[in-house]
Amino acid sequence: MKIRHIFAFFFISAALYLPASLTTLGAAETAEEEPLAMLIDVKGKVYYSPDGKNWKSVNRNKFLFAGWRVKTDPDGVCKILKHQSDMIEVLASATEIEIHPEGTKILRGNISDTRSARSFSGFLKRKFAKVQKYTMVRRSAGNDVRLRTAAEITLSEDYPDLVWESKGPEYSYQLHVGDQVFTVPGNDDAIVRFRLPESALGKSDYCVNIMYKEEVLYAPEERCRLRWLSEEEKKDFYRELAHLLEIAPANDFLLGTFLEKQGFTVIAMDHYRKFLSQNPDAHEVRPFLLRVLEELELKKMKNEEFARYSARQK
Repeated sequence: MKIRHIFAFFFISAALYLPASLTTLGAAETAEEEPLAMLIDVKGKVYYSPDGKNWKSVNRNKFLFAGWRVKTDPDGVCKILKHQSDMIEVLASATEIEIHPEGTKILRGNISDTRSARSFSGFLKRKFAKVQKYTMVRRSAGNDVRLRTAAEITLSEDYPDLVWESKGPEYSYQLHVGDQVFTVPGNDDAIVRFRLPESALGKSDYCVNIMYKEEVLYAPEERCRLRWLSEEEKKDFYRELAHLLEIAPANDFLLGTFLEKQGFTVIAMDHYRKFLSQNPDAHEVRPFLLRVLEELELKKMKNEEFARYSARQK
């Protein structure tokens, strides 16, 4: 499994750090520094500290850098996902550790369990390295009535939704998938969402025409690619999904990254947005939402999210 798209940096405190292209917020980190681990699956009282002196409580995912410490109260436990070793370490209660490139240093207490994360952490690290460019606003070419859709997308009977940017309630749409044509009404929401009936297995071309008063107002010159998961592929998918849920159950952020890797960009967007609705101060997660919004060609929503992200940097 890969999971590489994961938060630009998890900075919950005043020691928040972004790469140079996103504006550095913390003096203790360099633009090139990458996290060595990520703290996940927090239960009870758990704290982290960049310097071992000033401690901050944490109740959600957080990237950890070299020299940072984590400690658990007598009622607290958590997991440390290591980027370099593809291992997960389970911190017992009343434990304090320090993160180093060569391994985890136990200052007190113990690590109650160590297990393989397969390639999960490698995916996380690679996504972290690439996510920065998706925080840049790309200017759109005016307000003419044109429509772009995701160049490639994966769907299945469990995740059959397609989305595209709404052009207003006065327009409707023709969705072409292979030889099939579907009429989709417009709305005044930010996006149009259509649940595709079960398609032929494998790959199909698809495109969306804009209709006005039953006439085609815009038709794209090229079609995009849609992949419908086969029964055999579903077995592999749900096996990997079960492994993820074992590592971090009910974690919308990590679930979003897994689904994005599998090509389920729409449902990945849903999970990122759900995570941010429940954790509105988790601005370090927004670059990952920005990425999928760009892949889905949802420019208006992307610009709104970027404005929220930029406001946090001021």
